[in-house]
Amino acid sequence: MKLQWMIFALALTTATVAHADSNRAGSARQIAEAMGTIDGAVAYCVAVDPKDKQKFHKLHRDLVRLVQGMSDRGHDDDAKSPAYRAAFKAIQDEIRAKYAAEAPTLCATIAQSI
Repeated sequence: MKLQWMIFALALTTATVAHADSNRAGSARQIAEAMGTIDGAVAYCVAVDPKDKQKFHKLHRDLVRLVQGMSDRGHDDDAKSPAYRAAFKAIQDEIRAKYAAEAPTLCATIAQSI
């Protein structure tokens, strides 16, 4: 469950900060970072638990809606940005470094809770 809450907390925090800062230049970068974090974490779970791919895609859609509700940008715009790519790589690197052994169990637990 730790990974699910980490993903949700990162997305919610970043989206909230971006929303509060919506009139400043950093907003687009923060939204792109949130999207990269979400996509990177979900992609990792799909890789280690492919049988639950559809459940992870549902979680992904829900989190994307949460973040995109704070922005007028599209997901494709965010995915092209350096901030998105850096966040995607950073979350996958962090999961590999800190949660590699427990990631399959954590991802399966997340899938069961969806």
